[in-house]
Amino acid sequence: MKALLLSIAAIFFLLHGAAARIGIGDEARVGNFRDFFGSAAADPADGAEAGILVTLSEMGISYVREVLVESVLQDLTPLNLPNVKRRVEWPIGIVDVELKNIVIVYANVSSSNVDLGNTGIWFNASGVETKVSLDWKYTYTASLIPFPISDSGTATAKVNDGDAWLQATMQQKNGTLSIQVTECNTDLSSLDLELQGGQSWLYQWFVYAFKGQIQKSVESALTTQVLAAVSRLNRLLLSLPRQLQVDTTSAVDVTVVDDPILNQNYISVGVMGEFVDIASPSERKHPPKKLPAGLLCIDSDVKMITVALGDYVITSASDVYYKAGRLERVVDRLPQQSLLNTASWRFLIPQLYRKFPNDDMLLNLSAASAPRVSFSRDGIRATTTADMTIEVVDNNEIIPVACISLEVTLHALAEIVGTNITGEASLLDLSLDLKWSTIGTFPVKFVEVATRTILKDVILPLVNYNLKKGFPLPVIPAIEFQEATIRYEDDFLLICTDIRYTGLPLPPPVAPSWSTI
Repeated sequence: MKALLLSIAAIFFLLHGAAARIGIGDEARVGNFRDFFGSAAADPADGAEAGILVTLSEMGISYVREVLVESVLQDLTPLNLPNVKRRVEWPIGIVDVELKNIVIVYANVSSSNVDLGNTGIWFNASGVETKVSLDWKYTYTASLIPFPISDSGTATAKVNDGDAWLQATMQQKNGTLSIQVTECNTDLSSLDLELQGGQSWLYQWFVYAFKGQIQKSVESALTTQVLAAVSRLNRLLLSLPRQLQVDTTSAVDVTVVDDPILNQNYISVGVMGEFVDIASPSERKHPPKKLPAGLLCIDSDVKMITVALGDYVITSASDVYYKAGRLERVVDRLPQQSLLNTASWRFLIPQLYRKFPNDDMLLNLSAASAPRVSFSRDGIRATTTADMTIEVVDNNEIIPVACISLEVTLHALAEIVGTNITGEASLLDLSLDLKWSTIGTFPVKFVEVATRTILKDVILPLVNYNLKKGFPLPVIPAIEFQEATIRYEDDFLLICTDIRYTGLPLPPPVAPSWSTI
């Protein structure tokens, strides 16, 4: 159970009988996903405020179900059950019986199924098989017998065709997911009891006296284990960070913004996805465009999970780094260091050389505004306006002499490394305009080649160095991406990937109460 629930929480991030019923509260395109899912993607509430939308497909749900069954079976064996004592008074004497060392030693499930609907999640397992071993002992006393008669042995209880089911809802609570179980039942309709040792007359009486009690104990134990796993998961979800730190400047807000969207074919969970300044957090903004629910990569290569990332996420990052003053750079070294001497500019800006012959230079680059980022089917485009101030070092004094306004357009492609999204940019376009000058006007087209060289040799490597670090996607550490691909669409991109659950320790369980047994 814990594995299923953890897998659903990733995405970003799902959730036992007769006598043991417990109720709690009663470059393919995305293509035709809107046609495929019909009206589901048109719900005006879908994806509200989400910058990142994690969607689990039918294939992903099937994988999660398989992980669920395997994990539950591992948790159930071995499982110790409470001892049982019972006194039976007969006209001919008193029998005291004790059952101890009661252990579920084997469990298996023939088939299982997960159904999703507007009211929640329904999980059903049929063909539940369990095997229980135990030790028994009885003592018989009677007034006509001068001493007690006792005997002991072992017994095996087997269930061959049981059923277990769980119904739950998932809601957004305090910025994370909360799972509420509405029904959890186990029905072991057929239990066979086999005694080893003892007198043959004891067998029928033993079955009559204890079969129902053993059955109830096993049913309650199975149900309690599932409820305990849900409780532990909820504690884990509450402890998860609401922000994922990128570096010393920023973090990604991964607050869950709304209740999960459940459909027969998928589950979608939306998180804020906004970059925030760690040192000076500002008021939360909202994405200008909503991501529709059910964004799935629909082609021949169906994946378990689709992570939709709106261009708002990257735009918020550029805004944070601009306001933090991180989009500034003083260029004082170049591969061609001679470019930072006025002698190399004597034919580009003659008056610069005449006024400051053979002086060293600095190029002070700073963004004039936050870069504007957009996604399209051709990839990622970022456009920014920057000022390049030419400074001369004359007699150890730094003198600004001219400022050229640059409009820089970069093209970038994204890549998935681990569970981080990274990127690499290239220079797409550049335009220059003289903003001011203390040495007179000059045609900026003459310095365009030198400016391109500086951007390619200094600025782009710095940009790509940071892009290669990337930022983390909202995935629980126990989830690994496998064979991830990226699809570009207008206003968003899709990360299409299979997943592998590697296991994650849950908080220690709370000791179960056996008061219902």
